[in-house]
Amino acid sequence: MSYPRYREVDKHELDDTLKKVFEALKNPQDFHTYISYDVLKHPFTSCTILDKESFEELVVLTVNIEAIEDIVYGKYRCSHGWIVYGYAPAVAIGLPQAEKGWYHITPTYIKPLELDENIAQTILKLSRDLAQRFILEMLYSEGLI
Repeated sequence: MSYPRYREVDKHELDDTLKKVFEALKNPQDFHTYISYDVLKHPFTSCTILDKESFEELVVLTVNIEAIEDIVYGKYRCSHGWIVYGYAPAVAIGLPQAEKGWYHITPTYIKPLELDENIAQTILKLSRDLAQRFILEMLYSEGLI
């Protein structure tokens, strides 16, 4: 994704925390995993994965269970904050608008993120796999959907 020149864009590489996020997305059963489903919020459901040792959030994912390919919102921990996939305000002249893309959130700022294409595709693929394999399976087994 390319951004207009007037925007300051962060770049991000694979770090140890992001590697742990990949592990959590691949094997959610090895972490504390919470699935939140509410009939009033149908078709959206959320999944939060916590580290077993530190109880820090590693992944927060919101998916549309009717169109499982649709990752509505994904928040993935990195070494200095969060990598977020979703809608955020865009720089606009005139009308307010929002863009879906990658963003980097630290305690002091939120900026568009130029994430390595392999990392971005891997995160989205693992998130979709998690949604199909784990979230839907859990909801079906509990008879919620």
